[in-house]
Amino acid sequence: MPYALESNEEQFFIDTPNRGSGKHLACILRTPKRLLDDNKRYDISSTTRRCAILMHGNNSHKNFCCAVQLSRSLAEELGMYSLRFDFRNCGDSTLNGNEGRTVEEDIQDVEAVYEYLTQGGYHNIKFHVEAIVGHSRGVVDMFEWALKYNYQHYVPSLIACAGRFIGEKHIQGVRKGFPDLEEKGGHMQPSIIRGKYTEIFIPLSETNNLGHRSMEKIKDINSSVDTMCIYGSNDDVIPLSDSALYANALSPRNKLVILDGLNHQYRTVKHFSKEEAAKCEHPYHERTHSLDYNQDVADIIVKFLGHQDSRRRFYERNLNIHKFLPRWKRIEGVANFRDIGGYKSSIQGKHVKYNHMYRSADLSGATDKGKEELKKLGIKVIFDLRFAEERSEKKIDEIEGIKNINVPLLGDKSPMLIDKMNVYSRLLSNYYSFVDVYKHILDHSAEPLRIIFTYIKDHPSEPFLFHCAVGKDRTGILGALILSLLGVPAQIICREYEQTEYGLACVRKDIERKMVASFEEQGPDFEAALNQKLANGRQNWTLRKQGLDNLLSSRYEVMLTALDYLKEHYGGAEKYLEEEVGLRREDLESIRENLLVN
Repeated sequence: MPYALESNEEQFFIDTPNRGSGKHLACILRTPKRLLDDNKRYDISSTTRRCAILMHGNNSHKNFCCAVQLSRSLAEELGMYSLRFDFRNCGDSTLNGNEGRTVEEDIQDVEAVYEYLTQGGYHNIKFHVEAIVGHSRGVVDMFEWALKYNYQHYVPSLIACAGRFIGEKHIQGVRKGFPDLEEKGGHMQPSIIRGKYTEIFIPLSETNNLGHRSMEKIKDINSSVDTMCIYGSNDDVIPLSDSALYANALSPRNKLVILDGLNHQYRTVKHFSKEEAAKCEHPYHERTHSLDYNQDVADIIVKFLGHQDSRRRFYERNLNIHKFLPRWKRIEGVANFRDIGGYKSSIQGKHVKYNHMYRSADLSGATDKGKEELKKLGIKVIFDLRFAEERSEKKIDEIEGIKNINVPLLGDKSPMLIDKMNVYSRLLSNYYSFVDVYKHILDHSAEPLRIIFTYIKDHPSEPFLFHCAVGKDRTGILGALILSLLGVPAQIICREYEQTEYGLACVRKDIERKMVASFEEQGPDFEAALNQKLANGRQNWTLRKQGLDNLLSSRYEVMLTALDYLKEHYGGAEKYLEEEVGLRREDLESIRENLLVN
């Protein structure tokens, strides 16, 4: 039965391997649920430009296994787009006839999809491909593509569902099933073509092309990429031992999930009658008399890609810049203090200089011991990004040998500060409101940024620290501009920004006390009235929990949207600093030369 598109899905064709080739890939793109639902709903995620590519296996099609469930969950729970497609000679895509498929052509198809998404092929939206999910043969295609474009394209997460590691076993399996394989030059295989079950001819060359490869080389995939492998314990196509081979090759950045009692399609090996299945929570697959666990697989993937798990993985991987150098510094009386060096640049062979650039919350609480620790780090200058009122409320003592430069990143007369109660309410209500704050900072901070970057250029040997009140928003934008200029991928910049949620955990209770005190100053009923207004019908929503979570949030997708704005409105960090801030091209080259090392 043909697949019925859901309300937030669209089917179309794209050219492969390039425009005008006469060969086409059939695609289904699902848009985030929030684009269709009332924006006042808070039980679905805000829309982002993050997108996942979902890829099927051998003789399969774009609606394989967990593909539909996964695309639906990504849209609703993470606000992500997803595109699933038929490889050539599969489903609704161009057929190759008796020539069959090759992995090399599959890689071309993946690249065609990637380019379509990232270069604005869909309504001029330039997506960030955040994840690729492959099933069975699609796993081989995914990793082979990642190796070919290893440092040209950066996809943060690669998820392997029931993938084959040793290709030779595929050849052995086909030979066993078709003893006359050599004589006939291939074999017939059931498939779904144009929505109907049929048989297609698989030439021997296709079997050999897939089978004559092994995946040991995946250890060379960009070490910043996260991977996860998901297998059924009773996989009837791929030996379970392949899961261990993948786990070993991808260690330590890999997560391995084994689902007990499930086969290659993530259905139960155990058979159930209709009556038995009716008592179970999982859908019944009538043709195979089994229970379908593909929604469970989708849930595992969504959790892996979600805010909490992604943030934790990045934190753990980058806890140390190298074996003996912790990223986070313990400066007594100061929160959220870390080194932003050590990240790889897109300028191959380069990384960001460490022991030179630091970010933190304000220093007003620094003890004498904390001040001595700042000196030991070699810091020579501090850029205080706070405005005058903040500085008068929380003064910073002079520290011998360290210059303090006040450069408010939001001018003291910023419209955003004049209307700060309304802004404050919006930030408590929804973390995504920070996008507007960051756009405002970029639009109104040319002069202070010129002072900061000029100083950095003119004093290349001076390690520096920059901070605002809690080291999150103004500090986050300045950090993002510096790292962008140095060629650090946007996704890494956004994960670095996200680490502030860890950095502020130690001061959350203090911030909550101050927030409650400010409510009490407004009168006995103020908090209850504001809570009701901002909850806007959300059940169990409170200012002190969800509101404060929003206020202290440093969400990946918020900074990603801000960087999209920087690129679309100003042409990216380099053009922004040159044309808006007023630095010369040679100034930027000088900064890069100083802050990037081999």
